[in-house]
Amino acid sequence: MKTTDQKRAKPGGEFGANGEWYEGGKFIATQEHTVKTTPAHHEVSAEELARRTAYQAEQAARATRFQVWLAGRQVKFASLLTILLAPSDLADAQWADKVANGNAGFLASLGSQLRSSGSLSPRQSLYAVKAMLGRQNKRNAAEWEALLTALTEDFE
Repeated sequence: MKTTDQKRAKPGGEFGANGEWYEGGKFIATQEHTVKTTPAHHEVSAEELARRTAYQAEQAARATRFQVWLAGRQVKFASLLTILLAPSDLADAQWADKVANGNAGFLASLGSQLRSSGSLSPRQSLYAVKAMLGRQNKRNAAEWEALLTALTEDFE
């Protein structure tokens, strides 16, 4: 029967099969080609430390800029978020019928995504604009296109 337990040095220490000394109780080499090595230790240079610090500061600044941008987006789209998160007074009667038939959860998910990420995909934006302004027509075409474009704008 073969054991898979690693051999330990005898109390007081002993030489392993590789000829190196092992203190008592330590794991011992059982093959000749095994060599004891020191643990790998990486010294961080001053340049590397400065680079890491600059990178962390850059990431913190980017996160702050994103939060400011996101807050501005939430203010800009406050009325749309109200419609998406509580779709009771929609612009288009046909759209209200769709909500009554089970799309309220979908509109609420659009609202929560807009609130958390600040933008929507082109297709999601189409549904959101339709919820806010109804169908596109000659009277609302300019506002419709402007809102659709604004919703798909991403933070960079």
